[in-house]
Amino acid sequence: MRNFRERETSPSRPGPARRSSTDSTLTAQVQAMQRAAGNAAVSQAVVPVVQRMMADRQEAAAGPSSGAGPAPAPIRDEAQELRDYRRTVTDERVGRMMDEALNLLSQITFVQNTSAPDREVAGAHTTRAGEDAGGRRYTVNYTETTGQASAPPGAPDRMAVLFHELTHALLNEQLDDSDMINHRVPALSPEALNADDNALRAPGAEEGRQRARIGLANAAEPNFRLRRRVYVEQRVAALRALVPDSGLTEEHRAGALDRLAIMENAASLEYDPILTHLMVWANADGLQAGNPFYDRLAALLDEARAARDPDAAYPIASAAETDTAYPAAPAAAPLAPAAPTARRGGIVGVLQRVWNWVRRVFHLP
Repeated sequence: MRNFRERETSPSRPGPARRSSTDSTLTAQVQAMQRAAGNAAVSQAVVPVVQRMMADRQEAAAGPSSGAGPAPAPIRDEAQELRDYRRTVTDERVGRMMDEALNLLSQITFVQNTSAPDREVAGAHTTRAGEDAGGRRYTVNYTETTGQASAPPGAPDRMAVLFHELTHALLNEQLDDSDMINHRVPALSPEALNADDNALRAPGAEEGRQRARIGLANAAEPNFRLRRRVYVEQRVAALRALVPDSGLTEEHRAGALDRLAIMENAASLEYDPILTHLMVWANADGLQAGNPFYDRLAALLDEARAARDPDAAYPIASAAETDTAYPAAPAAAPLAPAAPTARRGGIVGVLQRVWNWVRRVFHLP
């Protein structure tokens, strides 16, 4: 997008823009105010007006929409936007959750993807930053739909996404670099990291490290992967039953059901962040303690936070609960022995019949 000065000096009108009589009058009025009240007072009074005038001129210069596509997303200061939103939250329980995540803002680089032409699909992803990230440990890449991008700062849906992503980074810190896995997992050995020409050491190899570490957990704790899934499914079922009468808006109820399904299918990667996401929505929609959905969600957040303690038990279902949810297939019945046949088959039977024919023809004993 060209800036205001570029619009005032266009190719069809070379040279600097001529100052109008209105501009000259405004300049004189500002100078008079400076003499009377000082620069600080003038800035407080005039800057918002000037910003609005500039925006009006930009809109007029741009003309009516040509239908060529959505306007570029506005430049955001995500860190400041998150802090400002936190100051509007009066629920102490939600505020503590947000404060814990906001402590990591100095370690985060936000990258807003505006390359999608229609921006019809929103999404976000948090990764460990590379060595050239200027000391910041994490990068949050996110894409907004056209409607989300045009929403004012602090829109609840946008804040839910960003706090969701901050939770990924928070988990990685609290779990001593878990490769974004939501629970404690064994560390990879130096031998494993050094294998395959250090392929697992690269920042982009996070998915491979996740599979390897969950595999180690599965070996250390019998049936770990399935027991983790059952643990999450139990909690999803309890929350899902409360969504219809939760008090969330219709849009957030539908969104909650979608995200609970994602939670089930990514039990080791999305559990805690989606709980955070739903709590931001719950707070935005006015839910408070005493609401069954809010209370259950708060209890699950507390449980998840406690499970990050190094001495806590793994957040997985018991073997008995897992067997109930996923009973083992019954053993196949043994095959019955084949019934004897009147005639011998196969090559032996053929040879026997040939021999009997030879004996009859040649009168052999």
